[in-house]
Amino acid sequence: MNSGGTQTLFDGAVSDNTIVNNSGVQNISSGAVANNTTLNSG
Repeated sequence: MNSGGTQTLFDGAVSDNTIVNNSGVQNISSGAVANNTTLNSG
């Protein structure tokens, strides 16, 4: 869910990862993403 701003998601070892960012840029670099929820409003 992205409302304004930039979000980038890469692979790695994330499972059940939740990120809430209320302004600006967010960048996730991990591995093997499973069940990832990202919310960016800003």
